[in-house]
Amino acid sequence: MTAEVLDMIESLKDSGTDFVLVTHAMNFARRVADEIAFIGDGTVLSHGPAETVFKNTENSRVASFFEQVLR
Repeated sequence: MTAEVLDMIESLKDSGTDFVLVTHAMNFARRVADEIAFIGDGTVLSHGPAETVFKNTENSRVASFFEQVLR
């Protein structure tokens, strides 16, 4: 099923369709997302290009989370 989902996401991206994908799977998000909005307690804590959020977020809570999850 994962391959089917990835194929569908790539098709949507290739067609220029904008969409919102909600996931707790950070490695999956990193693989498919152009932009990331990291939400905690109902507040957007970090938002921007995916690699910027994953590697250079200015929010210490988000940075700490990624350090633990993306080892």
